[in-house]
Amino acid sequence: MKMLSFLECMNSTYGGPAFSLPSLLHHLEKNYLVQSTVISLKKKNEVYENNVAECLGINPIILNQVGPRKLKLTHEIAKVKKIMQDCDIIHTNNLWNYFSYLPYNLSKNSKKPNVISVRGSLYAWSLEQSRLLKKISWFLFQKKALDSAGFIHVTCNDELTALRELGIKNKIVVSQHGVDVPDLIDKVPDSFYDKYKLSHNKKYFLFMSRLHTKKGLDMLFNVWSRISHHYPDWELLVAGPDYGNYIPKITKLNAVKYMGMLSGEEKEYCFSIAQFFVLPSYTENFGVVIGEAMARTVPVLTSTNTPWKDVNTNNAGVCFDLSTENLKRELEFFFNLSDSTRKEMGRNARELIVRNYSWERVSYPFYDALKSL
Repeated sequence: MKMLSFLECMNSTYGGPAFSLPSLLHHLEKNYLVQSTVISLKKKNEVYENNVAECLGINPIILNQVGPRKLKLTHEIAKVKKIMQDCDIIHTNNLWNYFSYLPYNLSKNSKKPNVISVRGSLYAWSLEQSRLLKKISWFLFQKKALDSAGFIHVTCNDELTALRELGIKNKIVVSQHGVDVPDLIDKVPDSFYDKYKLSHNKKYFLFMSRLHTKKGLDMLFNVWSRISHHYPDWELLVAGPDYGNYIPKITKLNAVKYMGMLSGEEKEYCFSIAQFFVLPSYTENFGVVIGEAMARTVPVLTSTNTPWKDVNTNNAGVCFDLSTENLKRELEFFFNLSDSTRKEMGRNARELIVRNYSWERVSYPFYDALKSL
């Protein structure tokens, strides 16, 4: 079985899908002999970099992007058609733009099934962003693509419900992402503390994700600025690519430090020094980085807009209804936890990931659905 996957951007700065797709494809090949090719886009003068994909042996074919940024256009259609001749299944990982229309059109003309991973694009909050463009896309092709797909892939039951509420009657497969569980860091080198002007005497809350409005950063910064002066031992570390011009705001905030985009050892060091992880998102279809924090024994504070409600039942952190006052209350709760309670939460978090989120376990429903096409 050979699958051709389309993802509009495979750069590390793109966030979750650029990491979860290579991991899924790696485990589909390793466990079920599904061979995959990935096609992606890059803008002129953009340098491609993805250490996760590289380590897993996923080397995407990168096409040149042209035209307006949001449309995701390319002239290299002949190249795509040639590659597609050797595949059995098409796999779409974006909605709304040309890089969603292209695999739909190729599938329709070739009669090869198109599997669509919607990746949180159909939640109510997401539909309100760039609303006009999405309405036009929905009318022109997106609804037809979903209705004609071999199956639609979602990562949680909330996402399935969102699709049904939009009138999608096609087959939907719930297959969550997996989370790798690394060895824990024994000691963070002083050079890392020195480089980022960190202190061994401080305690750290970590936000690591794209700096984007949907991640709840404005609310987090608002609440942090109101309460941080009561907790002088704590700092908020913010790591990730800036998609919302947040860096100028961060420089004006008390006890908040921007770490930039971290990868490799530095990403591991940052997790290792964090007492807690926070991601108060307005919407997430999975939130890989939440699982990454838990796998590294970091208790998490996240919203019920993510599919991580089992952190509550497993005492691995707190998943709360998102509001300013609720976030304030939960931050203060975490600030006042004892070290022993924090460490117990961290152990529970890692055990939950090991038990329920191994790639070997979670990739099977996706493979089982592929077999039926």
